[in-house]
Amino acid sequence: MGKHIKELAVEGPEAFQKMYRMEYSTFMKLCDIIGPKIVVNDEMSRVRTGKDAITVEIMLCCLLRWLSGGSYLDIRLSAGINPAKFCSCIYKYMDAILKSKDLAYKLQALQRKWMKPHMVLNH
Repeated sequence: MGKHIKELAVEGPEAFQKMYRMEYSTFMKLCDIIGPKIVVNDEMSRVRTGKDAITVEIMLCCLLRWLSGGSYLDIRLSAGINPAKFCSCIYKYMDAILKSKDLAYKLQALQRKWMKPHMVLNH
């Protein structure tokens, strides 16, 4: 877990909630759901860049701050990543979220109505 996330967790739940507009436990659950889909090989990252791979938590921090209107210039600096890697993280995480069956909307009630359109019209 990133230093920034640990520091916010130590400050208390209110600090984390204000920064990311979600509870810490929800944030970690989202990391657990998406993490296996976007995990990066730490060893290969060190070979290519000389640095450790960007963690799932840092990627999610970047995404949440960017989606809430933050500038990629500020966000990438606080995360310690370059602009190209920032964009890569955003696209990778969003793609994983959109493809996740665990995070998909469940519209069962609406699907039942769509399956029987004649019933809607007759009422």
